[in-house]
Amino acid sequence: MPYFQKTIQLSKLNLNKENPRFPPTESHEMALKTMVESSSDQLLNLAKDIAVNGLNPSEIPIVYMDEESNLTVKDGNRRITALLAITKPNRIPTSNKAYIKRFVNLKAKADVDRLRRVPCIVFDDEDEADRWVQLKHTGENNGVGTVSWNGLMAERFRCHRTKEMSYQLQAYDFVETHADESLKQQLVTDFPITNLGRLISNPNFRKAMGFQLDDGTLKYLIPKEEALRNLTKVVSDLATKTIRVDDIKTTEKMDEYSDSLKKLGYFREVQPISVPQPVLEPKEKLEILPRPEAKTKKELPPTMKRARLIPEECSITIQEPRTNNIYQELKVLNVDRFPNAVSVLFRVFIELSLNRCIQDKGVQNIKTDSELVNKIKRVHDHFVSNGIMRMEDMQGVMVLCNVAGNQPIPMTKQFNGYVHNSSFHPASGDLKTLWDNLQPFIMKLWE
Repeated sequence: MPYFQKTIQLSKLNLNKENPRFPPTESHEMALKTMVESSSDQLLNLAKDIAVNGLNPSEIPIVYMDEESNLTVKDGNRRITALLAITKPNRIPTSNKAYIKRFVNLKAKADVDRLRRVPCIVFDDEDEADRWVQLKHTGENNGVGTVSWNGLMAERFRCHRTKEMSYQLQAYDFVETHADESLKQQLVTDFPITNLGRLISNPNFRKAMGFQLDDGTLKYLIPKEEALRNLTKVVSDLATKTIRVDDIKTTEKMDEYSDSLKKLGYFREVQPISVPQPVLEPKEKLEILPRPEAKTKKELPPTMKRARLIPEECSITIQEPRTNNIYQELKVLNVDRFPNAVSVLFRVFIELSLNRCIQDKGVQNIKTDSELVNKIKRVHDHFVSNGIMRMEDMQGVMVLCNVAGNQPIPMTKQFNGYVHNSSFHPASGDLKTLWDNLQPFIMKLWE
């Protein structure tokens, strides 16, 4: 029998000394140290997920038994490292006491006894184990390996899981439902649904096509046949790669694309219908199921007692790599100990977030090289006018820009002072208060 499944005590598993993630090490202990040092933030995030949800049942660690009957992990070394860190946090090979403390806190919340028993796939033959590990980590291998989801597949899964359909998926299904066979064949390939979302999120382009967004529902403003004709042309251009991301990367380029379609007879001026209609008929609509009631959670400590700028429960998905790295650093830096570093990173994070929002959401009459206060005001106006946020929820932004005039200086100038004024000293409490006031706005910047 080449392999079998068995539940193994965590203490009996050795990390792979020849893990491809890093150069070969001399022992299990050195492999553990290298793993912690090379992926500290990611390891902590994985451990948090395991502490709450347990091990991923679809990814069982692969181990093999060597000549001395020792069990070595071939695949799943990060998961085993995370389990070791949760169950024995004081044995994590690092001098960072704050890092260790976070695992100590995780241990207090986790079912440690359950995590000490690990279901594994055990191979007697290392070569046989290698065959499956290689197949998993080296791509699709002509269909034999793991075939990754494209953007459309991921969007459909998110829709299935959350029971909420994004406006770009509504638009895609609207076209696909009415498409001829030729277009349907084009749509089965890797359709760039994020590019469709980029165009629809631009208010001017969306209106020129004949659509509006109403609380997450995409509706047509003009006769259905005309709106469908416009949208079908856009979807076809994206499907055939006639239009690529570089062609619609900025508001100006979207305007150029819109003008070119008008010259071809699309985006015509027509009489709007009296009542905007959703693009999906009731029979086509995704059934919205009631959300399950949230499980009772432990009370959280007062926000100002936290040691970091960003509260632990705050979660933002950021696709832009450098901005995400800054966000992750802000989540681990101790703001009480390093207020200067945090204040400068916070200033940079706000600027990069605004720039990305201006580009992705088609914010009008502002450029990414404009002054910070003007960018914040324009994004504020864009959010309010498009129903993205309510005016009453934007008080923190208004205070930041000193709209009411009740601050000695606008807080945006304080932000700039953190970077440019050697006599201006940030206070950790002020920084945390500022983040708390801006958090709803910041989260919307990345939605």
